[in-house]
Order: sequence, then C-alpha cells, then structure tokens
Amino acid sequence: MSFADKIKAVILSLVLFGFFEALYFKQQFFWIITLPLMLGFLLTFFWIVGPDLIQRKRLKMKKMILPLFLLFGVVFFLLFEPSQFLRQMIIIVSSISFLLFFINYRKIPLERPKDPESNKVFNLLFFLLNLTAFLDFWVIFNIYLNFGWSLWLNMLFLLALSLGLFYYLFWAAGIFADYILSFTVLLGLIILEVFIALSFWPVDFSTKSIILILIFYTFSGLLILKAKKELDKKGVLEYLILFLVIFLLIIFSMKWYTVF
Repeated sequence: MSFADKIKAVILSLVLFGFFEALYFKQQFFWIITLPLMLGFLLTFFWIVGPDLIQRKRLKMKKMILPLFLLFGVVFFLLFEPSQFLRQMIIIVSSISFLLFFINYRKIPLERPKDPESNKVFNLLFFLLNLTAFLDFWVIFNIYLNFGWSLWLNMLFLLALSLGLFYYLFWAAGIFADYILSFTVLLGLIILEVFIALSFWPVDFSTKSIILILIFYTFSGLLILKAKKELDKKGVLEYLILFLVIFLLIIFSMKWYTVF
C-alpha cells in the first residue's frame, strides 16, 4: 500500500473518530454536529475507493459490506449503551479497526490465503467480523427487547446481517468459492435458529449477544480450518473447549429474570 493510501486511511479514521466522539458527547445536537463530519466521511470514503468506483462498483461494493455493518453497529451501540466507559472503549477499538481495514483494503479479497502476509490480513478480517457481529447482534437484541419490534422483523434483520457477514468472510478469505452460497445460507439459518431460541430466554440482551457471537465464532472458525485443510482433532477440541468454558462461565454468572 502506498504512503498516500495510508494517509487516506488515517484521515478517514480520524473523521470517524470525530463522528463517534460527537455522538458520545452531544447526542441532543447529533445532526448539527455530525453533518459536516458525515460529509467529510463520504468525501474521504470516495477518495479511498478511487475514481474507478463506477467501473468496478461490484467489487468495491462487496469490499464495503464489512465496514458498513461495523459502522451501523458502532453508531447504534453509542446511542443505546448507557455506560460511558463501554462507549468510549468501542470508539477507540472501532476507530483503530477502521484504520487497519482501510490500510489493508486493496488486499481484499485474498488471492493467496495461505501466504503469510495474507494470513495476517485474514486474521484482521476475522477479528473485525466478530467485532461487527457482536455489535450488530447487540443492537438487534436491544431493539427487540426495548423498542417492541415484532420477532419476525428482527428475524429478517438478523438473517440479512448474518448472510452478509458469512458471505463476506468466505468471499474475502478466498475460501469455499464453489460452495459459498450454500455455506452462507446454512450458517445464516443456524444463527437465526439460535437467535429465536435466545429471544425467549429471560436474561439481558448483552448476555444473549455474547452467546450468539460465541456460536458465530465457533462455527466460522471450524469452517475456516476445514477450508484450509487444517481441521484435525486438536483444532476441533480447541474450539469446543473454548466454547464450553465461555458458555459455562456465562450460564453460571448471568442473572435470570423472573417471568410471570
């Protein structure tokens, strides 16, 4: 990546950081404060994706699935989350995440997934996908439990989100090219079924989001090992043990609400 492209990535990340901080401090003046920042974001965004956006719009629109889903999750997390500490942490983590994504933007999709340099980009994408999934799941559960949206509407919302994230994972990583649609639909339906089951649990939405992202991480991680032909008993056990340990910690530490 050229030095100019890195400067573009830094500028866009700083614009987003200013946008998030404005949303954090002055929500009541959201539009007044952030309209200039949103304009700056759009200009910088088109600056980064380049002048050939029209000619290569399909490729570049695919590349933008992840950052747009992440932006959605961060904005609504900042609007809904009451904890000042958590909001500030998400601002810092997401701003760094956007910076790293746009620094590696031109390497997506990965042409040689097993190449050491490509492996670093893939690990970054995998982290960003899980961060995005958690924030978006958190927002969907929050909307469902606190804003009275119907279950079926949230189901459609979550299914569209899951399909988009899983498709991006397989497409960007250059794996399962011949079966990308089948695996995307299968995993999307699995996440949807878990969401339906969790929607009836009398626990807070943060706990439900953690459980859902744990399942998202486990299934996608195992499929990635399979695609790389690195799936063995050790890899399966590592994922299953991690899943069981975190799941049991959540179960024994979460607060159950009484349902009348």
